[in-house]
Amino acid sequence: MPIVDNIEQTMTRDEEGNEVQQWFLLRAPQFKHLNLCMNKLDDDILSGIKDVLSRTTEDFGFTLTGNPLTAEDVARVQQNVHEAHKKSVQIMRNADPNSTVIE
Repeated sequence: MPIVDNIEQTMTRDEEGNEVQQWFLLRAPQFKHLNLCMNKLDDDILSGIKDVLSRTTEDFGFTLTGNPLTAEDVARVQQNVHEAHKKSVQIMRNADPNSTVIE
């Protein structure tokens, strides 16, 4: 596991009952959770995942999700985003023709 520093926050209450936000530095903490999302899940990744999990503690959390998209699906999503952006630009231009709108 890489050695990194981590700044964490905690909320406590002072003597008067007010919430107080405190920050502290953890030197080289151990990762507590890993979120891994991949577009293609197959047997090729199993050895890497097994390697990571073999070096973690019992309280370590791991989330693995997959989202396989075909090239056609990706193109359709990109087209939908493009069209939505163009509509937003047109709405802004219609609302104020003198405004600067970047496409």
